[in-house]
Amino acid sequence: QPYLLGTLGVCLRYQGELSRAEEYHREALRLHTSPIQQGVENMRLGVVLREQGNFTEARQVFLEASTLGDTISTAGTKAEWARLEAQAGNSAEASALYSQSIALHQELGNSLEIEKLEKEREAL
Repeated sequence: QPYLLGTLGVCLRYQGELSRAEEYHREALRLHTSPIQQGVENMRLGVVLREQGNFTEARQVFLEASTLGDTISTAGTKAEWARLEAQAGNSAEASALYSQSIALHQELGNSLEIEKLEKEREAL
């Protein structure tokens, strides 16, 4: 059930229903027992909070997510957190987070994501 709730939350976010997406992600987070899945759900929640303009809580959620996930979800979390900092005008922090995400993607051999993140970092 938490997987379905998380997936529905993503769908609602893409439809622009951010309040409902937040509810679904919070419920999925409450139900997940695996730290890795909690990390993924925190990342998803952080994205929704960022899109709602709630940068303070989004930062807290991204921080928690980055301590729970596996390498791939932590890499994604760092990238989403970097986007938040870029949006907030914190270029130095965004650049550092992009670098951390890129390093993790290098460990994974994910060249397409590395290229994308390097372009985003260069655009700061």
